[in-house]
Amino acid sequence: MRRRRLLVCGSALLSSGLSGCLGSLNSAGENGEPTTNESTTRTTTRITTDTGTEGLALANSSSKTRKVHVAVSRKSDPTPLVDAKYEVPSGHLLWFSETLEHGQSYRIDAEITGGKSRETTLTAEGCAGDPYNSSGSRPVIIYVGNQKPTIAFKECDVEFPPNRYTTEGTDGHEV
Repeated sequence: MRRRRLLVCGSALLSSGLSGCLGSLNSAGENGEPTTNESTTRTTTRITTDTGTEGLALANSSSKTRKVHVAVSRKSDPTPLVDAKYEVPSGHLLWFSETLEHGQSYRIDAEITGGKSRETTLTAEGCAGDPYNSSGSRPVIIYVGNQKPTIAFKECDVEFPPNRYTTEGTDGHEV
């Protein structure tokens, strides 16, 4: 009997205590309408393959200069758009011209001299409505800082760190 009474009292106290805490999130404002201290942001960015082109970049965040062979071709046509070896200095981001057409599938091979290689196939796409990038570009970045390259799109709705890399074109870095 005492156990039941203790359980009933405990659950009553707990539920009334929680209702008081939860009620503060939706307390009435000046007009009697519920208010909260939290703000919600809706993202309207979407991936798009509308007409356009994307760039291609080599990024090296390591402390050493890396030599990398890059080959890019359309999946439907084996003729290479890019097939060269580049020397990417430490802390540099080397940009190719607008190379990849939206909606097209590409085969990208990257091999670091003295390291490993990575091959991937992807379809070029942009970001529509990106608040950090009004042009909607979504370049493909080949990260060569480690022994094995990583090939990835720049994420939508993410600001690229501007001071992390020295940015240059690929001219003058071909080996």
